[in-house]
Amino acid sequence: MRVRTIALTILLAVLAVAPAYPQKGGGGSSLQDLSDTLKSNPNYQTFWELLQSARSIVDTSRGPITVLAPTDAAFAKLPKGTVDGLKKDPAKLKQFLQAHIVSGEVMIADMLAPVTGHPGKTALELRSTGGGKVSIQCDLHSGEHHPKVNGMATIGKGDIPFSGGVLHDVDAVLVP
Repeated sequence: MRVRTIALTILLAVLAVAPAYPQKGGGGSSLQDLSDTLKSNPNYQTFWELLQSARSIVDTSRGPITVLAPTDAAFAKLPKGTVDGLKKDPAKLKQFLQAHIVSGEVMIADMLAPVTGHPGKTALELRSTGGGKVSIQCDLHSGEHHPKVNGMATIGKGDIPFSGGVLHDVDAVLVP
């Protein structure tokens, strides 16, 4: 009962601030647009389900966000029962989802800006909305053409817009 009350309170708070962003197409909040973007792509169904379980952690009140969305193939690499465990533990689910969200709109071009004095190498340090470090690096000289997140997840398709920011898919789950 307590978890349901907390979840409802947080959801109502998010819904109160979500319309502050420009709406795409026929309307709906940026949170709804993110949800629609994930749901419409068969590669993000697990991430979409987790977001539906805890929609309240996506804070659209502080400006645009960047979502590093693990693909279903990334979730398939996790030990059996991990996703169900997240759904049953709201605190862990919140922490997990926040590890995949960065404040601000970070585009692939931003991730590929060269490090001064090191042509072909890129490095970008960000903070997730949960406060964790998000390191994005790429070394074009080694044949890497896609940025890596925290040295473990490769960004595949990126710069997927939604009204509250941008989404990039990653091939591994980011551990908070």
